[in-house]
Amino acid sequence: MITSITQPRRGFSLIEVLFAVLVLSIAMLGLAAVFPQVMAQQAAAKRDIDALLVSEQSRVQITSDPRMNPAFWSFWAGLGQNTEASNDDSVIPTDGSWRPADLHPPTGALLLGQQVIAAGANPYDLLVIVPLADRIRFDTSTVWDIAYRRAGPRPMLPTTGATVGGEVVNIPLDANRVQLAVFQRPFDSRLTKPANLTLRQAILGGTGADQRVPVSEDNDGPRDDGSASSPARYSGLALAGVQMVIRTTTGGAAYDLRRIILTAETGNPLWTAPSWASIPTTLASIAGKRGQLLVDNNGNVLKVDGIENDANGNRMIVLSSPLPPGTTPASLYQVVFSPQRPVGVSVFTVNP
Repeated sequence: MITSITQPRRGFSLIEVLFAVLVLSIAMLGLAAVFPQVMAQQAAAKRDIDALLVSEQSRVQITSDPRMNPAFWSFWAGLGQNTEASNDDSVIPTDGSWRPADLHPPTGALLLGQQVIAAGANPYDLLVIVPLADRIRFDTSTVWDIAYRRAGPRPMLPTTGATVGGEVVNIPLDANRVQLAVFQRPFDSRLTKPANLTLRQAILGGTGADQRVPVSEDNDGPRDDGSASSPARYSGLALAGVQMVIRTTTGGAAYDLRRIILTAETGNPLWTAPSWASIPTTLASIAGKRGQLLVDNNGNVLKVDGIENDANGNRMIVLSSPLPPGTTPASLYQVVFSPQRPVGVSVFTVNP
């Protein structure tokens, strides 16, 4: 008789099991560290796609709706003239600078056209109200606002001899072309609905303590809570002057094309500056947030990388990419921006 003796199989030792658990734990920790980054990238990609879709939607809406189509603004503003009527509440500046569309601060409605209708006025010479409901999207939690300016080549208009940085301002303008900057703005992050209304109802029809606005500010700057209670109000687009920075290098002095200093836009008859926009430090902190988007008076979108202080304590806005070569104070003197960092900005020309 043959007897078979089977050797017992060797199992894993406690040390081997602990080592395997350690390796698995390290792998899981690595995945846990990467997962939030992947989710953040996916969220950012979704925001970018949403911004593109909303930008295209707003562009189509603006150019197809006669109430908002700047092709008709020449009737409103007398674009063929080199003068600006003091009683015209929708004049497009003659110097190529930006003007944010007028707002009804409590509700956020856009006001386009003239407040007063003169005898024999053109039928488009009217005050047009573009309500907030036409510009807001609750599925993406965004609202768009616009600024406009004259753009494109044309024979030089007579200048008043004004100078910026010692250089004569002489910018080609086109009386028959209008450039728009459309800012896609996210809702305030701390916006909450009142107890007895939905958020849609509170924004589009709330009154008193139940009223909310998608983007809010008070005299100190953005509130970020959707409050519409005085002194809070709907937060419109803002303007700022630009001062270029001079750097001294081994080759001599030259303009630093990645750094600018913003100054208060004072004395502008076509735009009333909020209190915070007149305080240099507050202006810089709001416009200098990392990822902020500024649109200069040439229609360029400037992305902000952060803020630095110069030797004199001035707060400089650091740009992610340099300004176009050859930029001087005569060609760059103003920016328009959203006090709330926008999801995206689209700049396009209409009625070319």
